[in-house]
Order: sequence, then C-alpha cells, then structure tokens
Amino acid sequence: MTNYKKTIFLTAAAVILCLCGIFMPQGTAPAEDNSNPTAEFSSEDAGKYLTLSAAIYSPDTFDDYMRKAGFENYTFAEREQTPQYGSGVAFALACKESTLYAIIRGSVGCEWYSNFDIGNGESHTGFLSAADYVCERIRMYRTENFGTEDNLSLVMTGHSRGGAVANLAAKNFIDSADFEGVTAYTFASPNTTTRKDASLEKYSTIFNIENPEDFICSIPPEGWGYTKYGKILKFPAVTYERYEELYPEMQEKFLAITGYEHRGFQHGSADTEGFIKELEVLSPTVRDYYTKRLHSPVGDITLYEYMNKTATMLCGENTIRDGMFILTSSFEGDFAPLASFMLSGLGGGAPSQSDIMKSAVGCAHTPETYMAWLSVAEESGYFPFSVSNTEILNE
Repeated sequence: MTNYKKTIFLTAAAVILCLCGIFMPQGTAPAEDNSNPTAEFSSEDAGKYLTLSAAIYSPDTFDDYMRKAGFENYTFAEREQTPQYGSGVAFALACKESTLYAIIRGSVGCEWYSNFDIGNGESHTGFLSAADYVCERIRMYRTENFGTEDNLSLVMTGHSRGGAVANLAAKNFIDSADFEGVTAYTFASPNTTTRKDASLEKYSTIFNIENPEDFICSIPPEGWGYTKYGKILKFPAVTYERYEELYPEMQEKFLAITGYEHRGFQHGSADTEGFIKELEVLSPTVRDYYTKRLHSPVGDITLYEYMNKTATMLCGENTIRDGMFILTSSFEGDFAPLASFMLSGLGGGAPSQSDIMKSAVGCAHTPETYMAWLSVAEESGYFPFSVSNTEILNE
C-alpha cells in the first residue's frame, strides 16, 4: 500500500473512532469497551467495525490500535496468493472477554485476480477459498486460546473483498453452531452466493451495509442469481425524503477525512443500476462470463478476460499497458459502456490505481464514503436503512 493510501486510512480511522467515542490519543490507556455483540443492528457497532475494516489495510497502525483498545491474544495471519493458493487473504484475530473477533482485509495486490474468479458453484470460488482458510484458522485460534470453553461469541467484519469473505465465513459458523452467537458487519461487500436460503432468519445477524452508488455491492449480478447471506442494508436509502439534503453533508465529511473532493455519478445510483444492466446484456449468465466472446480493441475476448486485464492494472503488474487498454476500450467495442462507467470522473488519460481511488467508482466504494455517511446518519438521526426484504430498521 502506498504512503498516500495509508495516510487516508489512518485519518479515516481516527475520524470514525472520534465519532464513536472510542478514540484514544497517543499514550493514553484504552477506554473500557463493555459492548457485547447483539442480534439487532447497532450504529455504534457499525462504526467500530468499519474502523477496524479500514484500519487493517495499514497493519502497523492497526496493531497499535488493537493493543490500545484492549484486545487480547491478538494475531495477524496472511496467506499469500500463489498458483498453489489461488485465493490470498489477510486477517486479524483477537478476543475480548468471551468474544472472538475476526477482521478481514480487503483486496491487496494479486488478490484482485481471485475477485473475478467467480466459478460455477453456489458460492463465489475466490471468496469461498479465502473464507474456508479463515474458518480453519479461527477454529485453531479458538482451541489454542479457549480450549473447550463453549460460551463464546464470534464477531466478523471486513470491507469489500474482506466483507465478502466475512459473509461466507459467518454463514459457515452459523451453520456449524460452533459459537454461542455469530454477528457479522460487512461493508461494500460483493455478492457471494446463489443459495435461495441466503435470507433465512437464521442468517439475520449478518448485516451487509451497501452504498447504492457502489457497483461492487451488486456483482456478481442478481441477474446471474447472486446475493449475500443475511440482511442487505442500503445506506443511504435513496428513497429517503432527506437524501438530497444530506448528500452535500456527506461530501463535506468525506473531504474532511480524505483531503480531496467526493466524486459522485451524474445520476447517482441510477448510473450504477445502468452499469449492472449493461453487464448482464454482455454476459447474461455466469457461463457467458467465461465463454461468450466480445469485441475489444485487441480482438475478441470474454468478460472474464477483460476483468483480468483490470485486475492486472489494479495490482500494479502492467499499469500503463492495461490502463491504456481500458481507456481505448471506452471508445470502441462491446466493452465501451462498461469502460466509460469505470472511468467516470477521471480526466482523459489512461487510469492508474491511484486515479481510480478518486474516480466516481472509487469514491462510491472507499471506506471513507461509508464513514462519511455513517457520520451524517449519527448527527441527523438518519436511520432508516432500507433492507432487501422491504423491512425498515428503526423507523
């Protein structure tokens, strides 16, 4: 991670910790945290877990925070993405009182490739491989630190890829009943499964918080049968009557956190919905994703091959070459609508990873946008989240 991105994450973490009343200046003792995981959605818990999900991108500072916050038996684990392990993952495990916490990091480096490794099973192949490894390590950690003690709760959280892995791992532990209670808060998570029972009440302690402008939350698309386990909470709810009033307030919070202006889409979430529809037209099914050949400036390729070129750019292997390819594909060929959407808010040149962080796509997905919206919600009392099953929380 670049120093620039580290600075953003550290600033964001400090801001959200202040919002949640748990920030500790350097050299002070950690404040006592008596909160317990709950089956009901908690904005306070959401703030804490979003902080952890963002801060873990910078391991050194994350380590310092975990110690100051009083977490015990803290450990950081990482499985590097290699040909042998096609799905890398990094995460932290710690405990406090009778609760075990698992914080899973989002995409770094070559992990971008496994984000696009959907597979043809009932769970996203790349995310499931990472989740299985996390579950294995959690069971080992529990045995080493708690022995046969059975009154333990588990909290899992993560942003983006980390959220998707947390979603599948939480489902695993709910099914196995290894813990007295399992709670998960995911932020900006992609879809993870085609299971029809994903929204069953048994998974209702998995809270998936989404920004409606964030297309990452909608892929793989629902049109391919994909969703997430648990409740899908749209934040903010675009139908909320004060949405347009509060949006500028969110932009101000975002600027204070990041130091640069928030770039949104011209038509808000409607642009994101249009992008997903275009994607489904290009590849109506998962099979088409891997097999249907589409025209591009370098010849006919599949959507899977196109996304792997994007991954190559994002992980820094061939930034200039594949950045130029994405730029040229926005002018001609079947991928033009997709590429144009991805480049929304950028200048006219070939994109780099840092550019995309500041694009409309990047701003919609970054933890700082979720932090800014959470801050606005706390100050304005703006909670309803709209839920996938049409319920409204705290209305």
